[in-house]
Amino acid sequence: MMMSAVHLAQEIRRRYLPSDATPIRAARSIARWSLARVYPRGVPVRIGTSGTFRIVPELAVGSLDYAAWGSGKNSGFTQWVAACRDARVIFDIGAHIGLYALPASRVLALGGRCYAFEPAMANRLALERHVALNDCTNITVVPALVGECDADAVGFYEQQDVVGMNARVVRTDADRYHATTRPQVTLDAFCAARGITPDVIKIDVEGAELRVLRGAHATLERARPRIFLSVHPQHLPLLGDSVAALAAEIDALGYDVRDPAGRAVTSFGHDEVVLHPRNS
Repeated sequence: MMMSAVHLAQEIRRRYLPSDATPIRAARSIARWSLARVYPRGVPVRIGTSGTFRIVPELAVGSLDYAAWGSGKNSGFTQWVAACRDARVIFDIGAHIGLYALPASRVLALGGRCYAFEPAMANRLALERHVALNDCTNITVVPALVGECDADAVGFYEQQDVVGMNARVVRTDADRYHATTRPQVTLDAFCAARGITPDVIKIDVEGAELRVLRGAHATLERARPRIFLSVHPQHLPLLGDSVAALAAEIDALGYDVRDPAGRAVTSFGHDEVVLHPRNS
């Protein structure tokens, strides 16, 4: 038994702990290793108030508080899930690891589909694993940026690990990112090619939100979907945009801006807001 324990400790150290591991990193690595052994089909975690889902072990221990998902910056999460109930087509743009897409997939109409757009490789691989672990056959993962024009290669900065801060332009800590390119689609072209119109859209694209809207004029005018929009005031100028330009675009598209509680929004902070078709 003693030798078995020693061999186990050596295996954990060799496989999961880098030579410069801090005590916290070491503890997390051991926890992930243990969870992977106990839950080979994913760790059951509760995402906000939307039920239990299977998460890959390496992401089950870390900085994300899954049980509290829907508070703080993601305060529109509960309303998003409610809006997706019985929807036929929804778009999750900036899907990360699926924390919006997975719960929404459970409430769609029979035959409904969620298109989850995620260009960052580490995020997308985790998203695809979560789709498989949770048998979400109604989620289609789209490995592309969404923007104002269709292009084969658009500059993109991403980290090697799963993070939510990958973007077309980075504001700080540029040395932590890898510069690459990704294909980009417009929602108008994407919808036209498939003959679909979205009922609900979520947009969380780290400062490219105005670009997404500009590439979706025909779709928004035709479908009038409700839009859950994460606003990034400090990132918008990196692409030559501004909060004022974003507000003007939303107004020109015929949408009113409200917070998740339904109150009118008169100025943008780093928040999630809901765009409601005017006079709807």
